[in-house]
Amino acid sequence: MFTMTRQGTGGFKDKLIGKLSNSPLNKGKTTTTTTTTITRPGQSPVTTTTITSNHSGHSSPAPQHQHQQQQHQQQPQQQPQQQPQQHQQQPQQQPKPAAQQPKPTAQQPKPTAQAAVQQPKPAAQAAAQQPKPAAQAPIPKATNIETAEEVLEDIEDAMDRLSKSGTMVEKGYDKPLNLAAYNFDHTDAHARKCPKKDEASISTLAHYLTHKYTDPVHKYRAIFAWIADNIVYDVAGYIDRKHKSQEVADVLRTRIAVCQGYANVFQALCEEANLNSSIIRGFSKGEGSQPGDGQPVEHDKEGKPTGHAWNAIVVNHQFLFVDSTWGAGTIEHSKRAFTKRFQDTYFLTPPNKLIFSHYPAEAKHQYLSPPLSEHDFLALPWVKPLYHEYEVQIIKPRPRSPVITAQDDIIDIYLDIAKMPKGGSLIGQFVKFGKDGRSTEEVKGAVIAQKAPEYVHKNVFWVHVVCPAKGDYRLDLVVVKGPNQPGLSFLTTRIVNKGNGTHPQVPNSFITPIPITIHAPLTGILKASQPTVRFTLSAFAKDDKAPSKFIILNKDQSVRHDISKTGHGQEFLRFEAEFPMMKKGDYTLYYQTGAGGSMPGVASFKVV
Repeated sequence: MFTMTRQGTGGFKDKLIGKLSNSPLNKGKTTTTTTTTITRPGQSPVTTTTITSNHSGHSSPAPQHQHQQQQHQQQPQQQPQQQPQQHQQQPQQQPKPAAQQPKPTAQQPKPTAQAAVQQPKPAAQAAAQQPKPAAQAPIPKATNIETAEEVLEDIEDAMDRLSKSGTMVEKGYDKPLNLAAYNFDHTDAHARKCPKKDEASISTLAHYLTHKYTDPVHKYRAIFAWIADNIVYDVAGYIDRKHKSQEVADVLRTRIAVCQGYANVFQALCEEANLNSSIIRGFSKGEGSQPGDGQPVEHDKEGKPTGHAWNAIVVNHQFLFVDSTWGAGTIEHSKRAFTKRFQDTYFLTPPNKLIFSHYPAEAKHQYLSPPLSEHDFLALPWVKPLYHEYEVQIIKPRPRSPVITAQDDIIDIYLDIAKMPKGGSLIGQFVKFGKDGRSTEEVKGAVIAQKAPEYVHKNVFWVHVVCPAKGDYRLDLVVVKGPNQPGLSFLTTRIVNKGNGTHPQVPNSFITPIPITIHAPLTGILKASQPTVRFTLSAFAKDDKAPSKFIILNKDQSVRHDISKTGHGQEFLRFEAEFPMMKKGDYTLYYQTGAGGSMPGVASFKVV
């Protein structure tokens, strides 16, 4: 017999849920002790003790979309050696001689995207004939932003209800298993160089993979790594529903399987190595699924969730999950192709993270107390493994959902990315669904992702989306580490726009060495007929990398405007200016560091 305890209020160890548990919604909890029956992997059901809280008041490899940053079609040009001719209607001083002007460095633009839910319009461009002094104008709000704490009190959603579920553990549990402290390089290499003779049977294979290790974590890892490297997903069998035998001996011989075969082999190897494990069956948000596609949880004849299989184990008195299928790679449904991609996110995954994508047939196999309802499972945001790795928290809009509705083309999303990769930039990929609800077409000029200066001491990003027409869209948020660098989506959202697409596209922003936020103008299309245009910018740097000023130039460099520093916050510098832009054509916004320093491109605009 063993005792199960729920690490709930005041003691829940997982960082993600711990953060959410601090919401004002979770105040005033008390704990009670109840007795229940639960099954430890590989053993018979036993009676256990669980501490719970009373509160006041189809399967396939993991869906991973790889995104390639696209190159801007019109690169910023270098400045000529002669002094540029100023447009005759510009009421400003002549620019400095070109010899003193540094050459702009061409930057690649971020791919654009779109989304929904009506938000206040961006700061209006001034209507006066003569521009006001920039220093007198206050910085416009990016949107109607509350603090994160205020937002969390707005409405209870599935994420809040998940935050009230504790992870079940055995008696003797002290703290979460720290996988980050493990180096699996040698273990993975050992598994991948298994001799052919040792792969002839489960007995010889299990012995080779595990006999040299005393720590069960390394034993599990060797088994997981071998399966991911040697078993190929049966894409044709999955799509046509005519897969080959999933018996262990047959999978070991053919090296082809769907999820049941992967789980069977993992289970057999664990049993042979005297490691605890059990097969969990249920439903998963796998390849072919889309957020908000209307597909409910698939059920078997007994009404239980079905379509996928994975494994549960106990290590360090913790219930953890292993999905060898999703750990092996991904499939592209339209091409009927499998791509091998080792994903150890699905190795020893905690229950409160796997529940975003996997829903067991038996509620007790969630190892959450209380278990999450099927309705809430479908209502959770459509997150990918990197969501947990980056420790992302969705601040708004509420409810946090896989589907967001825009009433008038525009939506603003705020994300706290606590562990943003060094040198990473957030971009949005935006596609429009076809009439069949499956095919997609890329949409450009719809998304701009920037840091939100309003959130001090937090790494909060503001994603501004403008839908070009009525219809359904998909927004994938991706972190890339430079121009033309690929990245994997960490959050996917369906955007349902009820507006008519009357708002202009956003500026075409570039990847920059430091974070730059464009508060105004938030439109990439400017009108020459308007008297003045107001530029308000924030730069997140205060050392020698900080901008000395911003400069906007037209394509033939006959028009130049400088945007000077007007103030600062705790973590950023503020730049503002207002001037007419009466000459039509393409313009590029740069920033300059120091006197005669480099000039990275920030964004491009078009005056019509």
